[in-house]
Amino acid sequence: LYLKNFQSEFSAGQKAMVKRIFVGLLILAAIFASLIFIFQDSGFVQRIHYLNRITDFSLSADTVETRIWAWRAGLTGWLESAKTMIFGFGPENFNVPFSEHFNPQFYRGLGSETLFDRAHNMFVEILVTMGILGFLAYVGIFFFSFKSSSKIIRQANSPDGDKNLKIFGVGFIALLIAYIIHNAFIFDTSANFLVFFSVLGAMTFFSQTARTDQGGVSLQGKFKIALVILLIGVATLIYKTNILPAKANYATTRAIVRGWAGDFSGAVEKFKESVSYDVPGKYEYRHRMTQYVLGPANSAAITPEVGRAVLDVISEVQKNAEERQRDYLPYLYLSRLNIVLGKADPTSPFNDAALEQANRALAISPNFIRTYYELAQAYLNKKEPERAAEYFQQAIDLNPEVGLSYWYLSIAQFELGDTAGGLASVEAAQTYGFALGEIELLRLVNVYRDSNDFQKLAELYKRLTELDDKNPQYFASLAVAYANAGDIDGAVAAALRAGQLDPTFASEAQAFIRSLGR
Repeated sequence: LYLKNFQSEFSAGQKAMVKRIFVGLLILAAIFASLIFIFQDSGFVQRIHYLNRITDFSLSADTVETRIWAWRAGLTGWLESAKTMIFGFGPENFNVPFSEHFNPQFYRGLGSETLFDRAHNMFVEILVTMGILGFLAYVGIFFFSFKSSSKIIRQANSPDGDKNLKIFGVGFIALLIAYIIHNAFIFDTSANFLVFFSVLGAMTFFSQTARTDQGGVSLQGKFKIALVILLIGVATLIYKTNILPAKANYATTRAIVRGWAGDFSGAVEKFKESVSYDVPGKYEYRHRMTQYVLGPANSAAITPEVGRAVLDVISEVQKNAEERQRDYLPYLYLSRLNIVLGKADPTSPFNDAALEQANRALAISPNFIRTYYELAQAYLNKKEPERAAEYFQQAIDLNPEVGLSYWYLSIAQFELGDTAGGLASVEAAQTYGFALGEIELLRLVNVYRDSNDFQKLAELYKRLTELDDKNPQYFASLAVAYANAGDIDGAVAAALRAGQLDPTFASEAQAFIRSLGR
């Protein structure tokens, strides 16, 4: 109503000025877009992330490619049966067909985006999760919205119509088209819904041809009782769907803050509080708690406190597995949690439990590469490297361009005594982008030390000193490797550097240098 009154108060001159401003903005937008696309390969555009992204329309771009894979997985699942085609998998269940038809190309190493719980295309998502019936209802919203917008334009063009309404009809159509394009590549959020339904409300108002005042409604006794019951129901609903989730969210944020402060037990207690509210977000709260506890649990040794926390988390994640039996993620977390409990004992029943849970995850999503890692790790815990190597190889077969898979395979090969095969896998890992860090380099040091390859040892220690140039032990070890490889000058320089970094190394460094005849 405000918009309608506002536009009717424009004078003819003001309307002309608004039109000129509007046309000017369109021209500026066109010039901006043209310049950006003309210079899309320039260093200026490439350096600015926003400009680089809006000029990248290639189908091979990561964000485009992953969306296409997700849509294909969802539609493949939708075609499984008549039931899924008609009714879909249910709201918020896009992750089910996505997981069952997972494309291994999603996984490119640690940090890869491998879980699409939304399709990033509302038309695909509605079709997959709500079937043909839901899709027709969804498309119907746009059909009748366009119809209402057309009605506004027709009313404005009628002999006795308000000509000023025409701009609103055209504007609503433009908004609907923009919203449809937006929803073809992203999903709805509460912010989108607020704008969209506000537009629908305005559209309904402007499309009305007549309204009648029906006067006040007298509330009889039965209506008053119904109103009281309704108010009680609304209050209960607000408590269940707003207040309790807000308290659970707050407890989760307090857990995260305590975790940042190093208060492990306090963080765990707050996570337990968040899941105790039993609100719809409990699935995410349990997994967030799992991620936090796995941090210290993945360390070399598990303290009793961390061990108890892992057992508590297992009981919580088990609830997620029972509530969502077609979701592989809870089983994968359960596998990892059991792996950390069984890593110190090859005969531990936790390793068998890890295999059981990982196999359940594999049955749901046969192409999910990380599941093969968990299976292999459980076999490494059990001191069965040959079985571990089999699963690492299967991960490579699913996506041969993941360097991490080759590195993991090399670990199993080294444990099998296949040094040549392990080194070949290390080379392949680096070929496919896996960067050797401090831990990986130290593992390779042990391999080359056993084979007395001092030249390679010198190369590895050289890289370690580049990663950590304040570590005197690395320089001392580099000096020994250089000496054994025949590089006396390099050995002397490395020994002196070790003594400079730590005075306790100085006397040994001088003795070492004298032993070299210097």
